[in-house]
Amino acid sequence: GGTPAAVASGEFVPGSHSIGGDPRDPNHRVGGGSCAGVQVTREKLARVDPHTRRYLSASERGRVTLVPVGDVLYLKAELKYVTVRTREREYLIEESLARLEEEFAGLFIRIHRNCLVARRMIRGFERLAGEEAEANWAVVLESCEEKLPVSRRQWAQVKTLAKS
Repeated sequence: GGTPAAVASGEFVPGSHSIGGDPRDPNHRVGGGSCAGVQVTREKLARVDPHTRRYLSASERGRVTLVPVGDVLYLKAELKYVTVRTREREYLIEESLARLEEEFAGLFIRIHRNCLVARRMIRGFERLAGEEAEANWAVVLESCEEKLPVSRRQWAQVKTLAKS
């Protein structure tokens, strides 16, 4: 029929339609002008701007703070939140570490099941002793005192990717 595929699938971007009317209705029109009736899908948006987000949104005390991805030293999963660490401070976001890893694969590398580090911030590796020795190695990041353990499972990949 005459129903656009994006409408038939129910796939539409909130805010991409005018207030009033059902955006799934094939006769629903967006605003006015020459773009009326155009449905926007994630795939279409990705083609328009194929680049990943430049900011992560952190909510705290009723405010949303935009954290530039380029400022992030590491992302660490803790329960249902991810800690976003910059030089200045930490933020909490409600996103999946696996999703962030997929989205920012070129910028971050997984060093542990719960931690991604910014590739460009890696300055080296340090052998661990004592209780943390199970991991054997920790990554040393620029502007970060904290030594983040690299799991044995991730070590070969981290070592290889760090050299590239």
